[in-house]
Amino acid sequence: MENKDPEEQVGMRIYSILENQDLNKVKKNLLIDSETESKKTEAIKMFLCPQCGRSFTQRQNLKIHMRIHTGEKPFECQLCDKSFSDPRNLRDHKLSHSGVRAFGCDLCGKNFRISSHLKRHMRIHTNEKPYLCSICGQSYSRMDHFKEHQKLHADVRPHVCTECGNSFNLASHLKDHQKRHTGEKPYKCSHCGKGFSQSGSMRKHERIHTGLKPYICSSCGKTFTQSSAQLKHVKMHCPMLSKG
Repeated sequence: MENKDPEEQVGMRIYSILENQDLNKVKKNLLIDSETESKKTEAIKMFLCPQCGRSFTQRQNLKIHMRIHTGEKPFECQLCDKSFSDPRNLRDHKLSHSGVRAFGCDLCGKNFRISSHLKRHMRIHTNEKPYLCSICGQSYSRMDHFKEHQKLHADVRPHVCTECGNSFNLASHLKDHQKRHTGEKPYKCSHCGKGFSQSGSMRKHERIHTGLKPYICSSCGKTFTQSSAQLKHVKMHCPMLSKG
């Protein structure tokens, strides 16, 4: 009898579980859940996260969500050393050991091993952005992007330039800034070859060639090449902001 690799045996056991489940039903429920978040505006969300502003209809869901901010991960995988804040994430993670990408997006065909990854991916199609900054109103579809944004509002600027003394919230911003002193311009425009010290500056420049206007006014549909121009325009639609 052929001896199977232990990891392969684990994968077969988990895959056998998958075979006994109605995956189409799982995916359908996942899509319904995504639609519920974006379309059921009449549902009152009473429980608000004080850290990121996300709201929930049930206290238990808020409790689970708060572990993201506290770092508490009480649910451990017995197959590896990973742990999770939500028991549902642990359940999905165990399925990832099988190597089977059982959760597919019905809109674009992309497949995922974990249902939570599919749910996060669906926000690309639904434009759902549940993570709201309470300071500036900017919203994000992913928690990690939201956390990076929060650092911009922090008063602490631990990353200091040794050349000029300027300080920054993020190490990546300091790294980009230092290129101004060295004259390094590693980012080249693919259309005309012009060099830039920052990738963001290069992307803004390339819009001159492509005509791309990714920033859209949700009130009138007008598009802009730069976010600063969009923000200035949006204030025209808001009486309170236009007064300032």
